[in-house]
Amino acid sequence: MVREEDEGWEKSTGWRLESRLGGGGCKGQNDKYKDIRNTTMERSYSVDPSRIQVDSLEMAGKMLEKQMTKDNSFPSLLDLTGILPEAQSSTMSGLSERDYPSANSIPGGIDNVSHLALYDKVFIPPEVVEHFGRTIIQSEEMHLLGDPIFVVPTDGVAIKTIAGTDSGRLFLGGLDGSLFELVYQISIDNSRHILFTLTDKGAIEVYDLGSDGNSVIKVASLSQNTIAQYAVQAVRRILEVSIFRPIVSISALEKKESLHYNLVAITETGVRLYFTTYLNNISSRPSNLKLLHVRLPPGFTANTPNRCPSKVHTAIYNNGSCVLVTAQEADVDSLWYLSNELFPFHPYLTEVQSMARLDGTVWAISDKVAGNARSMLRCMNYSESFTQLIYFPPQQPVYQQQQPPYQQNTNFQDYQLMQQQNFYQQQQRLMQQQQQLAHLVDPPLVVRQFYEQARKYVVLTSQGVELYKKLRPVDLLQQLLIIGNGPDNDSVKKYFEVLGPDQACANCLILACLDNTTNSQVSDWATRAFFLYGGDPQTSHTPRQPLMSPPAQRFPLGFNPGAMSTPVHPTTGASTTQHQTNMITPNQPINSILQYSPKHDGLYLYVGRILRPIWNFKVVYKSTLETNVEILNSTIPAEDCALILGHLHALSGFLEKNSQFSLAGVRIVQLQSTLSTSRTLQDSLDNSQQPQRGQRTVGQEALIQEKNSLTVLKEFISNTCEVLGLWKILCEHQFHFIADSLTKEQQNQLALMTFRNLILVGQELCSLLINNIINRYLNDNASVDAISTKLREVCPNLYKSEDAACSKANEMLLTAKNLQNKEEREEKLKEALELCKNVAPNVNLTLICQWFSSVQYYQGVLELVMVCASRVDPKNVALDFYKNNEPSEDIEGFNALFNRMRCYKELIQVLDQIMIQSQPSVSPNVTVSPRAPVGLPIDINTVTPQDADLQVKNLVDKVLESHDELFHVAIYDWMRSHHLDGELIKVCQPSLELYLTRATQRNPDDMRTFDLLWKFYERTNNHAAAAKILNKLATTPGNLVNLDQRIFYLARALMCLRGDKIGYAPHLGLFLRELEDRLDIGYIQQKILISVTNQRAHNRLAEEAIEKLNNNLYDLTELYENFAEPFSLWEAKLSIIHSAGHLDMSLIEKVWLKLIESELRNCGSMSGNDKMSVLMNKVKYLGQEYSLSPRCFPLEFLIHNLEVYCCRLKANPSQVHSTMSSIGVPLVSLMKIYERLFEAKDRCWFLEGDEYHLARVIANLTNSFANNPTVVPLAERRMAAAKAGDLISSCLTTLYSRPDTNELVDLLRGIHAKINRMH
Repeated sequence: MVREEDEGWEKSTGWRLESRLGGGGCKGQNDKYKDIRNTTMERSYSVDPSRIQVDSLEMAGKMLEKQMTKDNSFPSLLDLTGILPEAQSSTMSGLSERDYPSANSIPGGIDNVSHLALYDKVFIPPEVVEHFGRTIIQSEEMHLLGDPIFVVPTDGVAIKTIAGTDSGRLFLGGLDGSLFELVYQISIDNSRHILFTLTDKGAIEVYDLGSDGNSVIKVASLSQNTIAQYAVQAVRRILEVSIFRPIVSISALEKKESLHYNLVAITETGVRLYFTTYLNNISSRPSNLKLLHVRLPPGFTANTPNRCPSKVHTAIYNNGSCVLVTAQEADVDSLWYLSNELFPFHPYLTEVQSMARLDGTVWAISDKVAGNARSMLRCMNYSESFTQLIYFPPQQPVYQQQQPPYQQNTNFQDYQLMQQQNFYQQQQRLMQQQQQLAHLVDPPLVVRQFYEQARKYVVLTSQGVELYKKLRPVDLLQQLLIIGNGPDNDSVKKYFEVLGPDQACANCLILACLDNTTNSQVSDWATRAFFLYGGDPQTSHTPRQPLMSPPAQRFPLGFNPGAMSTPVHPTTGASTTQHQTNMITPNQPINSILQYSPKHDGLYLYVGRILRPIWNFKVVYKSTLETNVEILNSTIPAEDCALILGHLHALSGFLEKNSQFSLAGVRIVQLQSTLSTSRTLQDSLDNSQQPQRGQRTVGQEALIQEKNSLTVLKEFISNTCEVLGLWKILCEHQFHFIADSLTKEQQNQLALMTFRNLILVGQELCSLLINNIINRYLNDNASVDAISTKLREVCPNLYKSEDAACSKANEMLLTAKNLQNKEEREEKLKEALELCKNVAPNVNLTLICQWFSSVQYYQGVLELVMVCASRVDPKNVALDFYKNNEPSEDIEGFNALFNRMRCYKELIQVLDQIMIQSQPSVSPNVTVSPRAPVGLPIDINTVTPQDADLQVKNLVDKVLESHDELFHVAIYDWMRSHHLDGELIKVCQPSLELYLTRATQRNPDDMRTFDLLWKFYERTNNHAAAAKILNKLATTPGNLVNLDQRIFYLARALMCLRGDKIGYAPHLGLFLRELEDRLDIGYIQQKILISVTNQRAHNRLAEEAIEKLNNNLYDLTELYENFAEPFSLWEAKLSIIHSAGHLDMSLIEKVWLKLIESELRNCGSMSGNDKMSVLMNKVKYLGQEYSLSPRCFPLEFLIHNLEVYCCRLKANPSQVHSTMSSIGVPLVSLMKIYERLFEAKDRCWFLEGDEYHLARVIANLTNSFANNPTVVPLAERRMAAAKAGDLISSCLTTLYSRPDTNELVDLLRGIHAKINRMH
């Protein structure tokens, strides 16, 4: 069964040995987790607990990063509005029903719930209201008030003059010569240092404050009328210009919200206008102001029940949320709320809407955030923390189908041509910009809400202050649970459908992990909703789709802007979902695709969001003291550790409380992780345990796999709590002093370490830090009881002693690494190796092999692996188990084989590491292995690619020189995984034949293995066996081999049998004859395939026939009836008749006539001579092929018909007989044929328009003989001359009695005279 995170399978016939060479232990080069039969997993095996933990962390880390990547796969605001950076026209949205889903389309759903919650009111005293009423409320009379209402500071400069422009700008002149300008409305983008102003006349102006924010330059200005005209053009002139003015508010967009948009302007009708200040390069300074997108408010959709906002006088826009204040009633304003935060992964801009009626008219409105991730976590830095998480996998191309907007008055065909011309260039540029700058944009609120409190709005009305809170997705869920008195209602169900079940489950966990003492009821309801709507794992060919249409909306392949609104994502077969990772065949039910349940994905999403702020964050940073001493400091304080730990402990308690997440025992997880190194071992278990596995249903298998994943998640959470708990203790004990105790190399490694690597592969580093903190207590002569108790309580799995032998070996290796004398260094390495051998196999083999590898002591790795393998299986039980085809009842043999393969795996990892070093692209200053031990980074500075290749060859040769056949098998499998087939077949070991034979039996569809096997037989001079393999490859039906390959296999098989006279052996003679016949028929089939392929463009049946011809070899009857006849392949019919020895002259003559007609028809509008030349070339080719066989080359019949066509086409009369002569027809035979044709007096020549055509041909034939008599052998020349004379005489006798033949008669007489002189 293939899990979701398995990104491909390599069908291997031997053991698939893992290699941890990249990605910090979670994304290694061959990190492909494979499952085995669950019934076999439940056996009792001896498994290394440390290895189990590492593999479990890697599995959980891989799944966790997958979910983190899912959180980052959100469309940008540019994508939502359907704009390409190079687009020359604006787009619009808001006219489609999907832009504002109505409540009618979601019965009982979340549209009926207000997304703004009023949580407090503060009433203004009446006397204050009366005062402001006198000064603000308009009246019919004008009053001059003595006290100032507005005060503008001028830094003490007295103002002498005030002047205004026609556009509404106000300038103030100071006494000291200063000039001030009073701007009515200002909005500033602090992230890019751009200032926007909105004047009283609705003009928008752009000022560049400089890259440092210390200058000011006016960049662009657009009047209100100009903006309105641009907006009308954007909506294709279907709306009045009055809708787009006046503009009442502007809001600058910072980088964290959009890289391309800079400003949103809101009109009195609620229309939002999105502007950019860039031309092409978003990294440049602002240079213009351009309208890119028009977003219409609710109410413009056809058949919509909603009212349209109007008389908007105040608005706020921030992070995709828009608040409009409308004066639709005389004394009471309304508050409109629009936001897309409930649809964060939709490929188009979909927004929810809410409206609230206020107590009075609004005087002012402001928004604020009570707390966010950056304030709650002091370490938070989105741009750094998430940089490494942003990537675009090949199975999920990001936004690949964007199209330029449709231009008005543009021909549709020209529009399509424009799309095709600009598509690839625009896409490449867009994706490059997104990849480079995507980490600057904040993820959606559903991702950030974990550490970001709800945004609040303060509304000042004539009656007081009203405080509203914008509901985050989790707040909305809480409100739905409270309103519905639990999860058993349509609203909560619809919430799961709209947001997506996995996202909704993650939100449930936020509520479920609340403090039970204060929110016990909500916590219980959220837990029930989690299990009620979280679904179950599934096993199928088709990935799970989101419940809410349209399909694939969560992870879109592209965004296709339409003409009138934000486009709908395509739902064709080209779209794929995020869960499908592999295809299966009907004969492989164990390889079906596992789709984890939303509960499972929600849990991983939740953990990912807890750790998201620190996941790719460096654990330390360097600083310099006043004494110029450089120290290492923790990047996160103890308080942040405590905050994260609190969430993790709450989730851990949730998992413990809900026992259904646990799996009885961990053997399945253990063996799944460790046995993933052995594909052959897995195959053996498939065969041995099939009956027991059949007792489980597919659903049970999927459930067990999901519980496996959740079990490793629990282990991951536990390990993370220990690591962060340790880090919190380190921060509380002056971290820089503890880090200072590390060696320089260890400090450098720590400086490069991220929390991700620390959690997944940093156990050794944690152990060093623990030792240092203990030593710090000891150096201070302080009791270690308290700190020891604390460490055992916080991180019991990290705080343990290392094996003494490994520690001593580490010390020796460190010493050897620094020795300059080669002999001394070698001696020290041998001492370390002997020490490890003495305690083998009770050593940490992986760690020691990494140590040896770090100092390039590969001989030590090989010897230690072989010693450990022999000692874990001293009786060599594994080899008997292997040679006996791995019987299922042999548990001891199974265990022995498994333990041996674990040992061999360590050398395989070393070989993988050296292979990477052998690549010229690997930088010599980069540490290859992410799992190098502390204090021993891999040193490859002195290793050249040539040296690396030589080291690989030496290690492989030494393994194959040993008597350990199972080690041979492991090496064979490694060579195949690295495509070293050429080197593999050079191995002349009996173990290789057994390996390849078993591989072909286990996977009969693996053509590569069969190729290796016949090449091995051929190289070892076993030609008969090679020929049989080749014949099997050629005759096996299926699409794994095409026809050309089949013919190659047959020809190679014949070569093998004919080599060294082996094919003449009595028992192989019949086989040789069968191969020869099969090859001859194969060539005919190849001709048919070529002919059918030429008909592909105009024959709909050709494609199917091509597939059949490639997928099998057919006999002559099948080729004739199924291909030659239906496709009118006349030349193929001749070949089949000739090969079959069939004698039916009427059929042969019919085929020839059809062939001639087909050739002339294909000539088209050529001249007569050209057509005959083409035809005679075909006749010549076929005559040579059939060697003038009378069975397939009826000479007289062909000459007669060819001359008829020559006469009809008025072609050169020499073409037919000259062609026949060129293919070997004797001249005398030609003369006899022409004599019979002439004497037949056939009226066809008259009907064809030249009754003397044969006479002219005879004249040409005899004249060519008279001019060049050497064409006839000397012994036959006299007879030829006599025959030519008789032929001419016969023609003259006929011509004398015919009119208008004088010229032809004279010609024949002259030729006759020449021939007479030859006697």
